[in-house]
Amino acid sequence: MSKKEVRAEAAEPYSEQTSLGGPIPIVMGTGPMACKLKLSSKILEASGLRANDRIEMIAGENEIVIRKTGEPTPGLPIKGCSIAKTQMLDCLMAETRAFEAEQKAARERLMAYREEIAAEPEEPLDEEQRRREEL
Repeated sequence: MSKKEVRAEAAEPYSEQTSLGGPIPIVMGTGPMACKLKLSSKILEASGLRANDRIEMIAGENEIVIRKTGEPTPGLPIKGCSIAKTQMLDCLMAETRAFEAEQKAARERLMAYREEIAAEPEEPLDEEQRRREEL
């Protein structure tokens, strides 16, 4: 497949139908209620958009146009990463790894205990215990 064929194929618009989500109640205000719109991964891929992209919505007669205005903002902005910030992040990551190791060890102990309990043979009941169970 040549580059021209790929570009022509990519230029074809992708379309799918959906509906607007249910209304989001607003305590004060008039006019139409706000709602949510979920976009499928196929429509995002065809448009070149990703989750958390900065967008602009333009309302027209019976249509809403969505345009990308920028990239998503990073979760933890580190500009001019200083030594102090690097040390804080290293410390945080070390604490996180230690916590995860503790959780993993606790899960392993619990699994070993469950296996130990399951492996123990049941002792037969004596006459007195059988009478109690019958009651």
